[in-house]
Amino acid sequence: MFNNYKIKNHTLELDKNNLIPKIENLAKQEENLTCLEEQKEEISSLARSIKLAQKCLEEAYYEMKQSITPQFTKDLNKIISQISGEKYQNMQFQEGQGLIVEIQNGTYMPVSCFSIGTIDQMYFSLRLSVASSITQEKLPIILDETFAYYDTERLENILQFLYENYQDYQIILFTCAKREIEILDKLNMKYHLISM
Repeated sequence: MFNNYKIKNHTLELDKNNLIPKIENLAKQEENLTCLEEQKEEISSLARSIKLAQKCLEEAYYEMKQSITPQFTKDLNKIISQISGEKYQNMQFQEGQGLIVEIQNGTYMPVSCFSIGTIDQMYFSLRLSVASSITQEKLPIILDETFAYYDTERLENILQFLYENYQDYQIILFTCAKREIEILDKLNMKYHLISM
C-alpha cells in the first residue's frame, strides 16, 4: 500500500512538473490572444476611419469637380490663351494622361509633347489658376528664373499679361538675365530694380 502511495505521489509529481509548463504556456497564449484581439480592434477602428476618410475625399472631389473645376478650367484657358498669343486656348486634365492641350486641328496632345518653353507657359498658367482657385487673397507672386526657357515673344506676352492682370499683386522676379529689364523698359512698365 505504501508503495502504491509512493508511486501515486511520484506520478502526481511528474504530472505537476508536466502541467506547470503547459499552464505557463496557456497563460502566455491567452496573453497573446488578448494582445491580438486589441490589435484587431485597433485595425478595425483604423479601417473604419480610412473608409470614412475615403468617403469624405470622394465627396469633396465630386464637389470640387462640380464647383471649382469649371472656374479653374476657365481661368486656366484664359491665361494660356493670353500668354500664348491665342495659340493655345483649351487645356484640361484627362484621367490617366494628365494635362492635355488642344492644338489647331482640334486634337488634344499631352503637355509633354511640346517644347520646353511652351510647357513652361502651360505650367505657369496652371500655377496661376491654382493660386486663384485656392484663395481670393492677393498673395505675392514669386518668380525665380521662371522664364529662362521663354523666347522673347513669350517673355513679352507673359510680362504684358502679368502687368495688365496682376497690378494689385506684389510680383517678385529673380533673374540673372537682362531680357526682362529690356522688355519692361520697352513696354514702358513700372518696376523696382534691386541688383545684387
